[in-house]
Amino acid sequence: MCITEYDEQAFVNGIREEGRQEGRQEGREEGRALTLYSLVNSGNLKPDIAAKELGISIHEFEIAMKEAGMNRPVSK
Repeated sequence: MCITEYDEQAFVNGIREEGRQEGRQEGREEGRALTLYSLVNSGNLKPDIAAKELGISIHEFEIAMKEAGMNRPVSK
């Protein structure tokens, strides 16, 4: 094995780990959003509070909630 191959493999391994970390972060964010959608859908959390927690507008929250398969209307 030459030094160039070793450096290339280290680079590839670093990229893979970075991708894994990004994937984990996206998964946590998606899970958090789904939990908030579920709490709103069950009536245990107000939509405006959930939207604020996600850092989005109530309108964006309504759209995201519908896209996630939650059909409870959140506007009042």
